[in-house]
Amino acid sequence: MIKFQLAMVTSLTAGLIILVVLILVPAIPLKSLFQMPLVLILWFLWILGVVTYRLLSNSSLRSSAYIRKYTPYSLALTLLFIVMGIIHQWLAMEVFLMAGYSFELVAGLLLYDDFKLIIGRGNALVFLVGISLFILSLPLTIFKVPWPAAAGVLLKTVSIARVITKAGSNTPIEERPPKAT
Repeated sequence: MIKFQLAMVTSLTAGLIILVVLILVPAIPLKSLFQMPLVLILWFLWILGVVTYRLLSNSSLRSSAYIRKYTPYSLALTLLFIVMGIIHQWLAMEVFLMAGYSFELVAGLLLYDDFKLIIGRGNALVFLVGISLFILSLPLTIFKVPWPAAAGVLLKTVSIARVITKAGSNTPIEERPPKAT
């Protein structure tokens, strides 16, 4: 349970940082997102993604099998997104971003069922709408229209905050023991 809660706190942290970056998008040139210090924020967000993956893959969520199997692809593709942004390959950057986040959208659909057990159908629906809105409207940020994606992040973040406050010893999620090496 502790790993699940840590994963949710990590995800909440990433959501708040993403929200700040999306709010900055209209005020800065696209190339600035891939220069210091903002590129450091993108690297930090990617590292938070790795941490969340490691924590969630050790839980007994219904979505854990998918997370263990497919999230590494998402992480690899979003890493390529950052690299393409640094070298200013905008089309490739957009392709890698959407390809990487397509895996996250499916994970979000699966997490919806897990969240229903923790926070109920209504709040889980807020999460599902938030993650869907964020991912599907993310390409608009290239055109300096980040508000739909920001609204999605806000909904997703509120839902995750509720999961953190509700997750406890009575939550129907157990941790897997670490694999023997």
